[in-house]
Amino acid sequence: MRLTMLSDDMPFAVLWSPDSHWIAVNHHVGSFMDRLHLFEMVGDKAVERSTLIRAARHVVTRRYPCLTPDAVLPNALRWSKDGHHLVMVTISSLYACSDTAKSGDWWPLWMIGDVRTGKIDVASVRVDKADGPLHEPRDLLYRGF
Repeated sequence: MRLTMLSDDMPFAVLWSPDSHWIAVNHHVGSFMDRLHLFEMVGDKAVERSTLIRAARHVVTRRYPCLTPDAVLPNALRWSKDGHHLVMVTISSLYACSDTAKSGDWWPLWMIGDVRTGKIDVASVRVDKADGPLHEPRDLLYRGF
């Protein structure tokens, strides 16, 4: 199987779901940022599904109106044991907001989404205000995931 959108000589990381029905790919786009692609295995073909990615972008742009959907880059971190839910973090370029935006106008958001329905669990959305590396939430929802 060849995924042509990944054939640009840029690195990528593949996360297979535990049930082997889904593939999450963090595809490097430069400047220490990745773009998430989700694929559902249908027979012997990988069919790209973008509903969950659009939902993640919607959550971010509603919270931070200075960001456009194209500026929001969800990244996959890990699958649930059943392979239906995905922990994601959204990032963006430091310069993604308009010239009028100031530092602190947006922060990375952690969230959990259902790949089958394409919906984000709104109770899972967490702001990451840590300076430096991102820190996955450690509350009960994320620890028990």
